[in-house]
Amino acid sequence: MSENEKYNKFQNLIFIIIWGFILTIPILLSLNDDETNHTRLFHEMVRIFPFFLLFLINHIFLYRILHKKKYLKYIILTSILIIGISVLSFYRNLIFDYFEIPRPPSSVTEVVSETPPEQFEDDHRPGPPPEQFEDDRRPGPPGTDFIPLGYPLVSRPFIGFILNILFSLLVIGINNSIMMAFAWMKASKDYEELEKENLKTQLAYLQHQINPHFFMNTLNNIHALIDFDSEAAKESIQKLAKLMRVLLYDAEKTDYTLQKEIDFLNDYIELMRIRLNEKTDIKFSYPDIIPYVKLKPLLFVSFIENAFKHGIRATGESFIHVAIKITDNHVYFEVSNSRTEKSKTESTGRIGLENSRKRLDLLYKDENVLEVVEEPDTFTVKIKLPGQV
Repeated sequence: MSENEKYNKFQNLIFIIIWGFILTIPILLSLNDDETNHTRLFHEMVRIFPFFLLFLINHIFLYRILHKKKYLKYIILTSILIIGISVLSFYRNLIFDYFEIPRPPSSVTEVVSETPPEQFEDDHRPGPPPEQFEDDRRPGPPGTDFIPLGYPLVSRPFIGFILNILFSLLVIGINNSIMMAFAWMKASKDYEELEKENLKTQLAYLQHQINPHFFMNTLNNIHALIDFDSEAAKESIQKLAKLMRVLLYDAEKTDYTLQKEIDFLNDYIELMRIRLNEKTDIKFSYPDIIPYVKLKPLLFVSFIENAFKHGIRATGESFIHVAIKITDNHVYFEVSNSRTEKSKTESTGRIGLENSRKRLDLLYKDENVLEVVEEPDTFTVKIKLPGQV
């Protein structure tokens, strides 16, 4: 079941609960001494039916117009529908007459509105003499001198019609509010899915920028080794096969660990040693006992690759020092290399460094710390990552 189907089912369940509750009220009101008053039940159901019909039309047809942002068309059609439903509700007594069912009992307001004005003249309580009220009169309808106090100013039909419109607006407002809320949730979910897909695309792009450089450099090293040490070349090919296996199969796995990363870096550094002379000091330090810590695949190799590319002097001494530590549930990585005169001025290595920085930001967001320290003769990269046990 897709996420949209789940949202639609949950939305429909809410509407079923709401209308189920509303339709239960007439049943409760019609109970009289544990017996159902079927006449009153029918009256209440007929009272509710126009608003239920309004809900169905708006829910199935009109909301689609609103969702397409055709606001003027929606307002016009909804206004016509509300007036029609209000008129239908107003003349519901005709339904009772058609089915020969007694009309519902009149409300207090209806009784008062139907009472002739002259009945109010005798219906008074003891008080001051009537002549004191001679000036307490209000204008009445044509053909009458005044309207006695207590006579309703607004007719019952007009009030009923206004109430029907208000109830109709309430039904449509609740219906649209719930549907808009679920539409917003579905849109938010779709946006999150889109962001994840964009993230995967960016990560794949950045990773593919890093891996070919590493692959080409390693092949060049093995090619140079074949001419003077074929056995060492065979061992190097086996190590390269292990590295490629990680690149092809482990790079997308979620169970990649720090142990696998250290093994990968060890093989990589051994392959890179092939073309180096004795004047290059290479060190790789890490804990003797490596805890089980989950890690995103191939995070550090690009920084070590950059150190080999820009930190080895053709003549004279040079160094590359790599260290990994685990402290306070964090993984600390550091690589330092000597600087050549060329590396002090060229900017090509900055592209790979920026790609690696982007990848860390995408994977760890604000949880990673990357620090670059440039000194006259030393270039150092320090990384701090959360350790996911």
